Amino acid sequence: MYTFTIHLHTNILMRYICIIFLLLLINISCKTQAIPTKGYDLSITIKPYQNKTVYMGYYYGNKKGILDSLHLDGNGEGHFRGEKPLPHGVYFIVSPQKTILLEFLIDREQQFGIEADTVGLNKNVVFTNSPNNKLFRDYTTHMYSKVQKIKAIEQRIEKLPNDTYQKADFQKQLDAYNQQIEQYRETIIKKDSSSLLALIFRTMREPTVSKADTSKFLTKLDSFYYYKKHYWDDVVFWDARLVRTPVFESKWDRYFAQFVSPAADSINKELDRMLLMAQVDSTMYRFLVSKCIDQYMNPSIMGQDAVFVHLFEKHIATGKVNWLTEEQHKYVYDRAYSLMANLIGQQGSNMRLADTADHIISLYDVKAPYTLVCFWDPACGHCQQLMPKLDSIYNAKWKSIGLKVFAVMIESGKEPWMKYIRNNHLQDWIHVYYTEALQVQNRKSKQPSYRQLYDAYATPTLILLDADKRIIAKHLTYQQIDDFLNYRMRNNK
Repeated sequence: MYTFTIHLHTNILMRYICIIFLLLLINISCKTQAIPTKGYDLSITIKPYQNKTVYMGYYYGNKKGILDSLHLDGNGEGHFRGEKPLPHGVYFIVSPQKTILLEFLIDREQQFGIEADTVGLNKNVVFTNSPNNKLFRDYTTHMYSKVQKIKAIEQRIEKLPNDTYQKADFQKQLDAYNQQIEQYRETIIKKDSSSLLALIFRTMREPTVSKADTSKFLTKLDSFYYYKKHYWDDVVFWDARLVRTPVFESKWDRYFAQFVSPAADSINKELDRMLLMAQVDSTMYRFLVSKCIDQYMNPSIMGQDAVFVHLFEKHIATGKVNWLTEEQHKYVYDRAYSLMANLIGQQGSNMRLADTADHIISLYDVKAPYTLVCFWDPACGHCQQLMPKLDSIYNAKWKSIGLKVFAVMIESGKEPWMKYIRNNHLQDWIHVYYTEALQVQNRKSKQPSYRQLYDAYATPTLILLDADKRIIAKHLTYQQIDDFLNYRMRNNK
């Protein structure tokens, strides 16, 4: 049994892009109700929490939420009740100290009792009128015992020299324990294949390779592709119960981290297949689409914003995503339109801006094998630190390969802009800005702003273009731009 701290905030402050949580928790009542006829009634007794408040929480993928609070009486007893049945899934009791005390299942049975003693908690939990939770408790106890033994063996292995024969013996013991755990799960699956516990254990299955199949593998790559092909064999994408367990999202994350190329095209191919299956169940579909929007709207890996655009075109713009509020709808659409014009591989939009002498210069007229578009502002503290460093690496390395810097001033007036350029000797760059006349002209023609065209809502923003003004790198640090150029030139050679 593991414990960890949960922060019990009922009003969660979120980024706009974190669409998932608020959208999917609003349908749950957090009030204690009268004794239900068809809802849920959980009788709770926990020692030694007399006259203390405990909480009932639930999983939503890898996230955790609080459903209700309960003030236990002088005997440490109370009831969590509700008029409507709870969604099936894994739930937990949280202590007054905000740690998880125990987990339990909400499945077909929703009127049962839980008795627990915080002394020896992994053993001293009793469920009444809930056979599935008794199985779950027994499994948890079994796992605790096995995990302790596995950890002890792993610690002994770490202390052994690499060339010792004892390692092989210890590995056999580990394999035997893991096999016992798998057999334990399979026994439970056979007892009631339709139960939530059986569903969880099937989802946790790892692909197994028969001796006949193993003999066909010529390389490790063959084994990799076999494992990937059968990774989802036992997962039911249209079973909404998986949404309220931590096992499904963890399996999903592992698959995309270890078995899918981070390239947008590869991710899109996998998502198309999985979301097609998930559409059978609205809860699962909503969970996965919201998760992907959250992950890829502002991705940590360059180029994966194309995944969000793909999701937008296939699921959001087509009307399949119908749960966004008006505010969320506007933000998601604005974000998609900002990204559509500046995906990796696309030609960057032209900009006609004024230089320091107010002569109009076009980005497309800049002839260079590489053009670094830099959106910056002299009043930006980060820009003040970055510009001299950017100029140093430009003069030391980039200038010799023909790269040119097209530096776009964002907001400050002309005088402080020119003063910064003079004081920091940024003479070799192409410095441009929007004059008031250009801004008026842009508004009258209802053309997208350069910020939208290049997703330049923060300063500084660096966009690297090739000779044809195609976007080849964006939103990187100047050190990462340098690494990228070195890599590209090595490959070209």
